[in-house]
Amino acid sequence: MSGSVNRENITQEKVQAVFKAIDTDGDGCITGPEIVDFLEKRGSLSPQKLRDFGRLDQERDGRIDFDEFEYAVNQWYFDLEGDSPEARAVEEIFRQA
Repeated sequence: MSGSVNRENITQEKVQAVFKAIDTDGDGCITGPEIVDFLEKRGSLSPQKLRDFGRLDQERDGRIDFDEFEYAVNQWYFDLEGDSPEARAVEEIFRQA
């Protein structure tokens, strides 16, 4: 799915698969090091992208659980302008997945 992202093709299964691809230790949460690793491997790591990803952590506990991730995906799906940091982060995830 690298490159442009077709929102209509984002299924629940795809959301779960992408979450699992980032959650490399399988503990059900995405941590900062996992996000860094995900972006580094795809050559798209930047300070701005890390700040955008940090906004997905609604509980501010340093971890993005699946509910937070799914919420952000739903917000992005309906944010057609894609101008929020959360929307940019989610779009980047699916562009790189």
